[in-house]
Amino acid sequence: MKMKDLPFEQRACFVAGQAKSGTTLLVALLDNHPELLVLPEETAYFPTVLTKYGPRGRRAQFDYLTKESLSNVLFGGPCKWGKRDYFYFPTARFLQTFDQMAFDPVNVERDLLVIMLEAYAATLGRSLDSITRWIEKTPANRKYLPAIHSRFPWRNFLPRISRLLSASAQWPDRIRSRETRRFASSIRRAQE
Repeated sequence: MKMKDLPFEQRACFVAGQAKSGTTLLVALLDNHPELLVLPEETAYFPTVLTKYGPRGRRAQFDYLTKESLSNVLFGGPCKWGKRDYFYFPTARFLQTFDQMAFDPVNVERDLLVIMLEAYAATLGRSLDSITRWIEKTPANRKYLPAIHSRFPWRNFLPRISRLLSASAQWPDRIRSRETRRFASSIRRAQE
């Protein structure tokens, strides 16, 4: 079966890695591929949206994504680090589309991240049929690989570990080996 024949939610791909390991560069490079839909900002979906805001319901999750997360800049919010400028992006239309889709009764059981990506595609004028994979990048995804696997069993991972060992060379051996083992075992478990 071709990837494009799968339902949109089954075309997930997650980028994970240590901070400063090149995840942002990887996503920027992937964003140039015409068959990929790459969300350009981190959502912290697994570390924050589901973990912290999950019990509070969809409205709290939606508000976090659109007002507090790093992706808030795509909805017209302030850029947290002053690095990005989306003056050319229709932020109000994206917010309106995402709001309508997220709270449409037919979508009540659907995953909010998938809906956000569908709203992003609609805002860009991209047909879901033209998208082979959609990509979400949050470096902390590396700590949630089992949760990602259970929620998106058809997903792909793009782990960035190039600097894991070199960056960890500055850490004490006890911390380096524990973090390296945890990350490596998470990847192995998620790929099973």
